[in-house]
Amino acid sequence: DPANPRYRAWLQDFIQHFIVPFARKGASILDFGSGPFPALAGMLGELGYAVGIYDPFFEPDESWRDRSWDAIILHEVAEHLLEPGTTLRELASRLAPEGVLCLRTRFAPDSANEFMQWWYRKDITHVGFFRRQSLLLFFGTLEMEEAQANEVDSAVFMRRDRSECRSRQRWEGIVTLTEKPSLSS
Repeated sequence: DPANPRYRAWLQDFIQHFIVPFARKGASILDFGSGPFPALAGMLGELGYAVGIYDPFFEPDESWRDRSWDAIILHEVAEHLLEPGTTLRELASRLAPEGVLCLRTRFAPDSANEFMQWWYRKDITHVGFFRRQSLLLFFGTLEMEEAQANEVDSAVFMRRDRSECRSRQRWEGIVTLTEKPSLSS
């Protein structure tokens, strides 16, 4: 319920810690997977952001693909994606040069036993689960770095010039599919 004060406080916490520090007032923000009642989009609009929404079921207009965005938000959406790699790559390609991708999804537990007991996996609409480490590796292949994260469910990934990307330094030896290894010694 978008009017529920606890729900709005939960959204507000995400906005304050994972959007406001990275998106200037007036920035263009896409709420990807906004759902039937786009409360997050409404709250961002109230803060002065230019917000677009997309949801394949409730707001299927795909004109969001025709432009770039200062920020793209996936709030409790990534776990529903049937092809997360494809979708996240496409979203990253729609970011402005200094754009950010902000996501919230419960990070999967490390142990198989914890995973089997984990309440989040029992939602039948949740088809994908992510460890924070996996997201770091994935976004590193897209020349993006983690700008902010917590240990539970939220992270911001920022596009950077290849020479500035700390992910490349952190994960030396990872070769992306678009790169060819150097043959020089």
